[in-house]
Amino acid sequence: MSITYTIRETTSPQSKEPDLSSLVAELHAFSIEEDLSDTILAMETEYLENYNKKAVSKIAEYYDISSKKSSKAEIVTIVVAFEIDPENESIVRKRHKVWDAFTTLRNDSKMKKYLLGDVI
Repeated sequence: MSITYTIRETTSPQSKEPDLSSLVAELHAFSIEEDLSDTILAMETEYLENYNKKAVSKIAEYYDISSKKSSKAEIVTIVVAFEIDPENESIVRKRHKVWDAFTTLRNDSKMKKYLLGDVI
């Protein structure tokens, strides 16, 4: 993660006091951007460390994302970009809900014999 900043020197002796509301807005925007970067990094790390390529490909397939001829890292990047997009929030929530339900069924000693596949 890189941080970019600009320093401007004013030469006018009549420079005004800084506008606090614009400074607060800039700080708030920076904070949101930093939080988003942290979230993306955390999601990518989660997928890279805890999922194999087959599992990440299944997630991409659920979202109708083609993962053929892509490396695991490329699939993870695409999936994270999809999941972080606010327009996809409902389908992402639905996938998490369905995955959790499947895992619950798979871990149930009575129900697991009725399951034919695996999500991860």
